[in-house]
Amino acid sequence: GLTIAHLSATWWLNGLKEPSDRPWLVQDLDVDDLIDKAEAAKAAGADYVVVSVHCCTEYQTMPTAYQRDTDRRLIDSPAIDLVVGHHAHFVQPVENRGDEFIVYGLGNFLSGQRRRPQTADGVIVLADLVPRGDEWVTKELRYVPTWVVGSTYRVLPAAETIAEGAGSLASSLRASWNRTVDTIEA
Repeated sequence: GLTIAHLSATWWLNGLKEPSDRPWLVQDLDVDDLIDKAEAAKAAGADYVVVSVHCCTEYQTMPTAYQRDTDRRLIDSPAIDLVVGHHAHFVQPVENRGDEFIVYGLGNFLSGQRRRPQTADGVIVLADLVPRGDEWVTKELRYVPTWVVGSTYRVLPAAETIAEGAGSLASSLRASWNRTVDTIEA
């Protein structure tokens, strides 16, 4: 019975041009517009609103000042319950703001990028929701660090794979897990 709305927007298109004849293909990052859309989603019956933001500087562990300001403006809206960032290709921290969270960067889930070890790191985020009064809130935000095996593109849950005996991948998985946990909790 829970209705979740998922909105997304992009800061840029990685150098590609936005198609002028099909503006509906791309939602540009406009905080006020996203808040309006989140309010409309809540008014239409959404119990919980997630906003995904494709933003900012690639290959950075820490979010930029613009990214922090933008994501905080979004999460501070009563209509938005969770903000999830991507585009950096590196895992970035999670910020807890009461019952709400900003996940600044998920890293790479499935990627062939191999120039830097961090581009093989990713994180799956799990939000446990509970009702509070007439709204739904995040009771807990959990995460599963992942690592992409470059030669096969298999996505491995780092801790679970290490526990099962990762063989020749163990040191890479341990390093990935450590990087991810250190960054998420920064």
